[in-house]
Amino acid sequence: MDLQRSHRTPTYAVIGAYRLLGQMPPDRVALTDYVRTHHPRELKKFEQERRIFEFQQVQSPVWLGDSAAEFCERLKTWTAPLPYLKQYEQHGYPVFRSELGLVQCRALLGMEIAP
Repeated sequence: MDLQRSHRTPTYAVIGAYRLLGQMPPDRVALTDYVRTHHPRELKKFEQERRIFEFQQVQSPVWLGDSAAEFCERLKTWTAPLPYLKQYEQHGYPVFRSELGLVQCRALLGMEIAP
């Protein structure tokens, strides 16, 4: 897809690749700021929120040596899974991988996993 602005998911993958190589990406401060401010919902309106993007937004600063603690308040408001749109899933069951993003975020930030 040809976008004028980058998407955070490939950035998350590159940060993870640097981590696997045991290196810190260049310009860590600017990269941390980018990850915090460039959620994919800023590129286009989502039909439905995907929590996996929040996981990427929390994991990336942690990999870059930042606490990412400012996300705690938002994560506290998430107390139930997001039902999937019924036009795509007859029963509205949530997307497991996306909902797992909440559990992963809470674990990364040292928050209580429940509710």
